[in-house]
Amino acid sequence: MRYPGGKAALAGFFGDVIDRLAMSDAVYVEPYAGGVGAGLSLLRQDRIQELVINDIDPAVHSFWRSVTQQPDEFIHRVISTPLDVDEWRHQKAIYREADETDVMALGFAFFYLNRTNRSGILNAGPIGGMNQTGNYKIDARFNRDQLAEPIVNIELSRGRGKGRIR
Repeated sequence: MRYPGGKAALAGFFGDVIDRLAMSDAVYVEPYAGGVGAGLSLLRQDRIQELVINDIDPAVHSFWRSVTQQPDEFIHRVISTPLDVDEWRHQKAIYREADETDVMALGFAFFYLNRTNRSGILNAGPIGGMNQTGNYKIDARFNRDQLAEPIVNIELSRGRGKGRIR
């Protein structure tokens, strides 16, 4: 995720605190999820046994719920969803509607806009502009394989007993 104010750089500090306190079976609770960089790093390093992801923003929460509970469907959308302005408009409408009853649709719309909007800003327009006349196009930050890989890695980590995500 492209997310301003991410806490990934704090993973080392949090890990050191966990070690100094000799905590076993540590649970890391992330109330402001965003990219969950610190929590995912701690989980991959086996420094925590459980990662609890939450966010007050329904779109962010829906994204993480979709990625952790339906990774195959999410990856399918990453691989198959068109990268053009018509699809961008469709995803923008889903995001604006903010229908929390369709967690996958809202979570994916959030992700799609984060990757296709200028600077990842959800209220910005698409990279390259509506007419796609800019130096970069809407797909500039949407490398499908690179975006699917972290989702696969999260699921694989869970399968190797590297802790639980909820």
